[in-house]
Amino acid sequence: MVLVDTPRRDCTECDGDGGTAHDYGDPETGEYAGTDWEPCNCWNQARRWVLLPLPHLPRRRQRQCTGYSDEPSF
Repeated sequence: MVLVDTPRRDCTECDGDGGTAHDYGDPETGEYAGTDWEPCNCWNQARRWVLLPLPHLPRRRQRQCTGYSDEPSF
């Protein structure tokens, strides 16, 4: 499992989107050619925290049962 950074919801620059999209066109034809993404300073796309597995703890011994219990399982 990995935790990642997310944009601030109350950021006034990107309105919580994490950046700003800029459309651009082909200089020869003027047709749409793509979109550039300018990330906002309110977050870092490369910031990640890897959660390491917890160490295995030995199980406690349980009492030996000689019969069935009338206690609920939960």
